[in-house]
Amino acid sequence: QHITIENKSSLTQEEIDRIKSEAKEHEVEDKKTRELQEKTNKCESLIYSTEQTIESLGDKVGDDDKDFFNGKISELKSMLESGNFNGFDSVENDIQQRWYGISAKAYGSNGQSPNFADMFTGQQNPFANGFGGFSPNGATANPGDDIQDAK
Repeated sequence: QHITIENKSSLTQEEIDRIKSEAKEHEVEDKKTRELQEKTNKCESLIYSTEQTIESLGDKVGDDDKDFFNGKISELKSMLESGNFNGFDSVENDIQQRWYGISAKAYGSNGQSPNFADMFTGQQNPFANGFGGFSPNGATANPGDDIQDAK
């Protein structure tokens, strides 16, 4: 067998050059549009994740913290409405630092790093110390067990 790939474009070289020229002319505008969309997406994501975290933690988040986060969410929503994301990085950092502070209080200074999954579920992570014999089907295996593959 023999396969031949040929360019059978209906565009002339002049049209190709024109399209390339137009793309170059709009390069800066396209970059600004992309950056704006990325900031919009990041802002929407931060609003959503912050609201969901507050809701999932419920009473584990104090009123002062809830007020703080709701204020930051309002700032983010204003940024979305105006399309002006000046100060976004600062708001994002403030929110992250506040969450770190909450997790540090929740887990004390016992030397263990907080497991954020625990904050959301209120349960211990079954994989914290390796698999620990956990298996999705309920079977267990512990070190020293005589385990044989099914044949």
